[in-house]
Amino acid sequence: MAQFLDTASTSLLEKGLNVAALRHKVIADNIANVDTPGYKRKEVSFESELAQVMKGNSQMKMDGSINNSRHIPIMASSIHEVNSKTHHTKEQSYRNDENNVDIDKEMAVLAKNTLWYDAMITQISRRLSGLKNVIKEVR
Repeated sequence: MAQFLDTASTSLLEKGLNVAALRHKVIADNIANVDTPGYKRKEVSFESELAQVMKGNSQMKMDGSINNSRHIPIMASSIHEVNSKTHHTKEQSYRNDENNVDIDKEMAVLAKNTLWYDAMITQISRRLSGLKNVIKEVR
């Protein structure tokens, strides 16, 4: 039963859904501005910071350890502190109007994001279904 109430993985799934929703909005903005002159493509970064927290990068912990409550953290130390960031890409534009949005790439990224969102929903659904079964058995 402990696996159903694991707050770290539940928090991670929640953050994953939030990131997927934000990424979907950013991709929609990119697609909407495919013909806007000078528009620069945006993307959401989340996975790299999450990977650092999950593997506990020893170099970052050694250099960025917090020994005093007045210290400013260099990186997130727990899943709860990992946040997504939206930023413009540095990709070079090959179009005359300086727009760097490639509609084929955006559609592929949108499909990938949709699959990721669906996988997160499936995991949450399974978790809640298991919890519901446990509650039914207790009655």
